[in-house]
Amino acid sequence: MAQKLSNAELLSIWRDRSGADWDEYHEAVRLALLKRGVSDPSLDEAKSTVDSRFVGFAGLGCGAGGFVGYLIEGAPMGLTFWVVLTRGDSLGFMGDPAIKELAKQAFNFVLAGAVVGALGGLAVAALVSSGEARRRQ
Repeated sequence: MAQKLSNAELLSIWRDRSGADWDEYHEAVRLALLKRGVSDPSLDEAKSTVDSRFVGFAGLGCGAGGFVGYLIEGAPMGLTFWVVLTRGDSLGFMGDPAIKELAKQAFNFVLAGAVVGALGGLAVAALVSSGEARRRQ
């Protein structure tokens, strides 16, 4: 079974590499882990960090964009968020058809804002990831 490196082992690798940069130290730790039978952990951790960052930024952008879309179109008309989110169906069959149409239009703004926000969030995540990649080089 694969074992993790102890702090003493990590410290000895660091001392052996004194004067080396972070990438050389990271590579030495990776090789030491591979000798112990650990499959390349740096790739797994880097991939999961990037994936979660993209999902997180896209989610935040989607929520923020949807909220801005509601503020632009739904709130000025006096529609509650729930009425907009249900496209006016929460008003029931006795609801005013004109209000239902306004709610449908406001929902389209919320949906468009959410899509634009998610794309913006993905763009921010890509910029953050590329900035970190440049710092590593």
